[in-house]
Amino acid sequence: MPCGYLMRVGVTKLTYWDKEGENIEVKGHKPDVDCRGKDAFEAVLQMPRDEGRILGFREKNEPVKGREVFAAYDPKAAADPRKAYYAKYLEPALARVEEENKLERNKVLAEAVDRKLRAKGIDGIGGKNGGETEAAAEKHGFAVDFYGRGKAPAEGLDQYEIIYGWCEPGDLKRATALKWYCCGFAGVDLLSDDGLYANPDVMLSNSSGAYGLTISEHILMVTLMLLRRMPDFQDIVRRREWVQELPMRSIYGSRITVLGAGDIGTNFARRAKALGAAHICGVSRSGRNGDPAYDRMLPQQQLDEVLPETEILVMALPAVADTAGILSRERIALLPREAIVVNVGRGSAIDQDALMEALNAGRIAGAALDVMVPEPLPKDHPLWSTRNLLLTPHISGNMSLGYTCDRNLDMFCRDLDNYAAGRPLEHRVDRKRGY
Repeated sequence: MPCGYLMRVGVTKLTYWDKEGENIEVKGHKPDVDCRGKDAFEAVLQMPRDEGRILGFREKNEPVKGREVFAAYDPKAAADPRKAYYAKYLEPALARVEEENKLERNKVLAEAVDRKLRAKGIDGIGGKNGGETEAAAEKHGFAVDFYGRGKAPAEGLDQYEIIYGWCEPGDLKRATALKWYCCGFAGVDLLSDDGLYANPDVMLSNSSGAYGLTISEHILMVTLMLLRRMPDFQDIVRRREWVQELPMRSIYGSRITVLGAGDIGTNFARRAKALGAAHICGVSRSGRNGDPAYDRMLPQQQLDEVLPETEILVMALPAVADTAGILSRERIALLPREAIVVNVGRGSAIDQDALMEALNAGRIAGAALDVMVPEPLPKDHPLWSTRNLLLTPHISGNMSLGYTCDRNLDMFCRDLDNYAAGRPLEHRVDRKRGY
């Protein structure tokens, strides 16, 4: 009696049953165990030829999906049936289905922040060996294409279900099959508008939590440079003078306010606490944060209360409606003369004209801006020549640190697991709130 088998795409499991519907064991293989390709065919050949039996192939993770291919067992075929049957039925069927599967696999477009760019020495030293993106995608049946740093391909965006990395907002309309966009940055203010997407239901996630270490170290660096008068000493050295008497200050014993007590602000607060800061006040939208680095927590509405006693003001805010211009001219006037301001969030949070006036007049001691308006800063902009101001070109959170790359990738890979399993994304952004 002929014996048949049913094959589906993405074979990982076999189920055997006889004509009465009972599971059976074939060639030492128990039901529902791994058995692929030739092994599966060998198992079919070991079935008694006088009994009608069916071998069912179950698709990886999705038992009910996949293209079905049927090949009949013919007891009258060649004397060496294994070779003949495999060549005639199973091998061509596997090849055909595999080719179809390649064309139909869900696709991920990923910025090459792991193996490909690191191999070229673009993304710094350290970190893992790379290939994490491919490994995470492969186990869920996704095909991955990589693109160069910060520039998605001009053609073919309509092929991808997932994009990971940076994609220019103006290009997102072309991603017609997109279901999830994972931005490699923490701030996604440029990506929140529903009108940017072909499908307004696209899920947006960010990489908030990957940058706390590197940006907090940047804050420490520029804060110490200002406290220890590095802009002044640089001017002295350029004049080839030998002056040693400038008074300096320390983080030790300072009163610090962290405006934006999220991952970045809290990472800095912990480090400042370890260096002996006298008092650290966190200011957030809710006024809640249980981290022991903070001596006090306030909601944004009470910011004015703490500014007159703030010696170091650190700003790590997203660009949303209630943070625009939050450090206004009036609030800059509340700061004491010895205050320094460090902004690593968004330039829109500060009244830049008022800040420049205060710095040039000596009303505050110094400032460091990694973010500003506009970016890039025009060559004739007055910020370039402002007194006691340190400028950096939005580099505090670059993925030039191996740890930052690794953390970023780990977060994406975990959420890819969540996406494939139908679970909520850990780092999904509420586009209406902007974070």
